[in-house]
Amino acid sequence: MGHCSGHVDPWQFESAMGRNSYHAMLLLMLSLTFTFAIRTPISSDADPLVFFGVDYYPEQWPIEMIEFDLYRIKHELGADVIRIGEFSWHLIEPQDGYFEFGYWDNVLELAKDVGLKVMFGTPTATVPAWLAKKHPEILSQFNDGRPRAFGGRRQYSFNSRIFRQYASRVTNKLLQRYGGETNIFSWQIDNELGHEGSDDDYSPSSASGWHTWLGEKYDGNITDLNHRWGNIFWSQTYNNFNEIPMPVPTITQHNPSLLVDWRRFRSDSIRSFLEEQASIVRRHIHPKATVTTNFPGGYFAKYLNFAELGRGLDYVSYDNYPVWGGLEKPLRPARVAFALDLTRGILPATRDGLGAWAAGRGGRGRRHFVIAEQLIGAQGHNMIGYLPRPGEAAMWSIQALLHGATGLMFFRWRSASKGQEVFCYGVQDSDNVPKRRFYEAKKVFSFGRLHAPLLAAPVRARVAVLYSYQSVFAWQAQLQSKTLDPEVEAVRMYEPFWRWGIPIDVLDAEDQGTIQLISRGPPEVPWVYDVLILPTPISIPDTLYKAVQSHVEGGGSLWMSFRADLKDKDMVMLPHSRLASLAGVKIEEFESLGSTEVHLNQGSPSSWNNDAKKKSPKAKKSKPRPRSKKPIPAPKHYAASVWRDMLVPQPGVDVIYRYSDPFYEDYAAVTRRRWAPGIGDGAGGEVVYVGCGIDTEGLIELAKSTLEHQELLRSAAVPSPSGQVEVIRREDASGRSWIAVVNYGDQPATWRNTTVPPFQTTLLLPPDAPGFLAYKPPKYDPSCARCLPGGLNPDVAVRLARDPEIFRVEELFPAAAQAYKRAPWVENFAKAEGDVGNGGDGKAGDADRD
Repeated sequence: MGHCSGHVDPWQFESAMGRNSYHAMLLLMLSLTFTFAIRTPISSDADPLVFFGVDYYPEQWPIEMIEFDLYRIKHELGADVIRIGEFSWHLIEPQDGYFEFGYWDNVLELAKDVGLKVMFGTPTATVPAWLAKKHPEILSQFNDGRPRAFGGRRQYSFNSRIFRQYASRVTNKLLQRYGGETNIFSWQIDNELGHEGSDDDYSPSSASGWHTWLGEKYDGNITDLNHRWGNIFWSQTYNNFNEIPMPVPTITQHNPSLLVDWRRFRSDSIRSFLEEQASIVRRHIHPKATVTTNFPGGYFAKYLNFAELGRGLDYVSYDNYPVWGGLEKPLRPARVAFALDLTRGILPATRDGLGAWAAGRGGRGRRHFVIAEQLIGAQGHNMIGYLPRPGEAAMWSIQALLHGATGLMFFRWRSASKGQEVFCYGVQDSDNVPKRRFYEAKKVFSFGRLHAPLLAAPVRARVAVLYSYQSVFAWQAQLQSKTLDPEVEAVRMYEPFWRWGIPIDVLDAEDQGTIQLISRGPPEVPWVYDVLILPTPISIPDTLYKAVQSHVEGGGSLWMSFRADLKDKDMVMLPHSRLASLAGVKIEEFESLGSTEVHLNQGSPSSWNNDAKKKSPKAKKSKPRPRSKKPIPAPKHYAASVWRDMLVPQPGVDVIYRYSDPFYEDYAAVTRRRWAPGIGDGAGGEVVYVGCGIDTEGLIELAKSTLEHQELLRSAAVPSPSGQVEVIRREDASGRSWIAVVNYGDQPATWRNTTVPPFQTTLLLPPDAPGFLAYKPPKYDPSCARCLPGGLNPDVAVRLARDPEIFRVEELFPAAAQAYKRAPWVENFAKAEGDVGNGGDGKAGDADRD
């Protein structure tokens, strides 16, 4: 099948309209046609594929402003929803036991009148002053015993029985009042659970909960706990659970087994609160309403297992802040992408109970998610840093949509004029005058609606990063390197594949559903993932090891990084690493490098393309393709920091990099073991061991080799030119591949023949998508180099939903349609699409293409 492309810059509409009044009039007519066909009003009968809105805090402004605010949010900004209420406990319950709902009655009625759906937050994140005064014992404490005073937020103890009673009561009253309101499409539990240090608590309530939790985990057997923790060391043996301290400051540090269990306890405390609140909400809501909570990010930095937390939700919401506070520059694009992919992967696609607002739409693919708070301007409470450049916040929003978000709400409608968040800039400033941020938000909404069928389709990935909170908590308890950050190390392994534009799932390896997805069974049983990645897997569940072993023996590829399989679940050191054995290496020594850099030499580059293997069962469906034997050019120099394992490979294991510094030249730094016929139960698998914190650039070509090995990438593929450019491949519901090129840099960037301006996105479209919206110039303009014969301008040709009422370019301008398919720049998409195989699983041999 031939492929062609047109690139669409979603920001070109205004400039196109300005060329002359005729163009503007026709574009307006076509835009109106699109609006009525696609932007169906949100109702119980017809929900949009993708929805947009703002976080709205009417209680912070005069009540007289609400009606006009809502009108503008709906009709000027073009939002579908508002998110409200999560900080309004005192407004609902101004005195103990006295509830007042008149304010929210009014807001909800006005929102319904204007056509805005509502996400309502339970107000437990901000306890009222009267409650803190009456029951100071509900407050959490720092690790030095100081209580967290009233005046901020989330200063309550999740383990306080009194707090839980009051929180349950206010939520129950709120839901009794509004649970049946059909205009409320979703309920958010609390706000950013565990954020800003609220995950940790050393109050008497927490101490009591800690001892109870330990007794339940160890079945009341203190001897078992002493044995599993190794408490004979330093005379730490306990006679009963009440003797066990919380990990408050001591000389040197607490037992690492205690520290990890403490994190599990803190996570379970928050999870039990969420489940208690969710059960109250579910008792009252109407059948089509859903339950969520907004995750704050920092997934590997808190004492909180977000994967477990998410399993009690209908869908996951996420607060997307690529820059915050005093940061002088945003987070790297790959790190933002990693967090989005992790958010998408928390809930499985097969889970029931969620409607069209956020669910995956059939087939393989992870559950979609919602952005509850999307940065639109500079942010900070007491410190402000980087100002997002024009188009940059919109670009981050589009990145979230392309990574699977099917709902997005900007934080916030209007910048506050009072309180701690006056420097958190919203869609508009407190003067209510629309400026750049307002129009950027509108453009994001337009982009999302134009491409809603694509954005709503499942994200299908054949590569998966596997994380485990067993490992995360182990690293938190004993960091071992002063520069080690578990999330940074995960991104180090994620980015080489991200640079090739390959969709990636980021999954909880402790979830049984994940184990089933990554395990390989008999040849007749299809599998989901071809490449698995284990970043710094210091402690892994036994089920995970068995799954990755079967994956490799069945023909899959496995990447892992340093300190692999060092401890068991109780933090007891293992006699040997099962993962290292699977990789065919022995870890002779190790060194914590911190910020010190060591240099690496190329090992045996000609072996990188050694693809000798038996075809795995999946590969029998297509004809074998001749594989290039051309060696990959050796990189000049790459450096490593943070950590290094000194690897001694078994015979037959490829050495990709060696250390170059004195005394350690004979040790390998990065290795690859290819499973050849006669090794293992299957054939064709491979294991890559990345034994150090190597520069990401040093892994780009090795990742390509793995992707080619699994037939996920063509030999002529081109990676993104830098970490500032992302190439995103998505499939729509019909299986057609779309390619988005996102430029996160402040200079134009080129991928293949596509040049993308700073902070913008270019979408390459498949030619066989039925239905294009276009405008027809009154006559062909030879000066417009990119205008095609027949009058079709690719700048404004956009793929729309397959709706019979939408104008189709084939029907309106048949000559333009034919010219479009013959255009010379069509070759760009064909080349880009040629990087990967076609079809639903992203793979095809030459026999599958015509």
